[in-house]
Amino acid sequence: PRPDGLTSPFHALMAEKHRLAARVQASVVNARPSGRPTRMEAPATCGELGQGHLDGEDFRFNCPIDLYARATIHPSSVTGLKVEGPGSLTRVTAAIERLGRQFGFIPDERVTLYSPIPRSKGMASSTADISAALMALCQHRGVGLSQAGLARLLSSIAPSSCVHVTGIGEVNPLSGQILNSWPAPRGIRVIVLDCGGTGGTGCIGGIDRERALAIHAEARQHVLHFRALLRYGLTMGDPEAIGRGATLSARLNQRILPKPPLEDLIR
Repeated sequence: PRPDGLTSPFHALMAEKHRLAARVQASVVNARPSGRPTRMEAPATCGELGQGHLDGEDFRFNCPIDLYARATIHPSSVTGLKVEGPGSLTRVTAAIERLGRQFGFIPDERVTLYSPIPRSKGMASSTADISAALMALCQHRGVGLSQAGLARLLSSIAPSSCVHVTGIGEVNPLSGQILNSWPAPRGIRVIVLDCGGTGGTGCIGGIDRERALAIHAEARQHVLHFRALLRYGLTMGDPEAIGRGATLSARLNQRILPKPPLEDLIR
């Protein structure tokens, strides 16, 4: 309906649709890379505050910390994309190429990555690399990509904690759907304890998923309880509720991916 309440004729709606499409297409085709290096950062996450499965949907409350991966985009004088740095460069390259296909350009920049985030410790090192690279390339190319769009792209490469979400996010790590987000609570400090071993933040594929789903279904009330505590704590800025929710989640998920020192640490 128009502002006066009358319904626009069909041809007027179609004309507006074509004008919008032309503007979108022009914004993609006319996007030109900046001539200067562009740098962006994305944080690590200390595992997650909580994780589970309810009503056919996975959810994860990420826990971003002040440790960052950094990506720098350099204009390149040679043909073809070049990605340099530590970690899973294959995934970073795949994500950049997918971004190019989505927005109609062929990436030919040089991308350098730097990251002090420990690898294979469940701290989203790969997700941070990919997020920083994609955000830097979007800025360099003048391409607009929403947080939701970036989340979907990240999860199409691998299960993701979506560390680019402002503040703390509750996300579906498999689909990239952003379920909720909150400002980071004040006055909370995170202590990272490395008890040995390796694993990835996106290690959903590395566990017995059917068993995990069965455990979460059996403990449905438990999952509802810790999810409600985390949502309440993050909404109200209540660190005690956040801590209780995170502890309940950790204890339940011990049945899926055990951490032997957990109970000693809680005591």
